[in-house]
This record gives sequence, C-alpha cells and structure tokens, in this order.
Amino acid sequence: AEDLSKLATLWLCRGKRQGQRVFSEEIWQAFTTKGIVWHVGNAGDIVPASLSPRTCSHIGWTGQTLFIDPERAMYIIVLTNRTHPAVHASKEDGDRARHRIAEAVVRALFATSGWRDYHRSDCC
Repeated sequence: AEDLSKLATLWLCRGKRQGQRVFSEEIWQAFTTKGIVWHVGNAGDIVPASLSPRTCSHIGWTGQTLFIDPERAMYIIVLTNRTHPAVHASKEDGDRARHRIAEAVVRALFATSGWRDYHRSDCC
C-alpha cells in the first residue's frame, strides 16, 4: 500500500514528487485524459459515484484497485485477493465488492473535514 500511495501522490502532483519532476505534464495529460494505462471516468461502475468524472482507476487482475481523483486531490487503494484458492467469487462479484469498499471509504472521508484541508502543494 505504501508504494501505491507514492504512485498515487505522484499522479496527483502531475508527475512531480517532493519537488522533483519524474515525468512531464504532457505524459500526465495523455495518461489521464486518453485512458493510457488508466481507466478514466466510471469504468464499468467500479468508481464510486461520489468521486469526480475525472477519476482515474487501475484494476489489477488479482483484485487490487487504485482510484485517483485529481479534482478532489484524493486517492483510494483497495487491496483484495480475488484469485485466492479459498475465494470462489466471479470477477463481477469482486468488482462489486471493490466498489462497495471504495464507496464506504469515500463516505467516511467526506464525513470528516480533514480531507477538505488537503492541498496539492503539500506533496508536490
């Protein structure tokens, strides 16, 4: 989760991490508007409705999911294991579960005032 958090922060900061440019603004634009590597918008009803339409998401094969909302300057990491031998869930079941988990996280964050005080310049 720590590495995914660093990656999400890098994307929220448009290619900068701790003042260092890692990739160009043009690359950020291409990836976040054209859907290169990332799903942009509500990819198959996976993205929580309370996140912005500009939310980018990446869904891993085994169930890990990363949502990055540049409008709200927030990200959500959902780590699950859909392919574990003890789990007998379909991909659709896993998608619904990830959506419900992420939606619960967003609601919990929105219920507090702390997330509103986040400023992009704090990390970039």
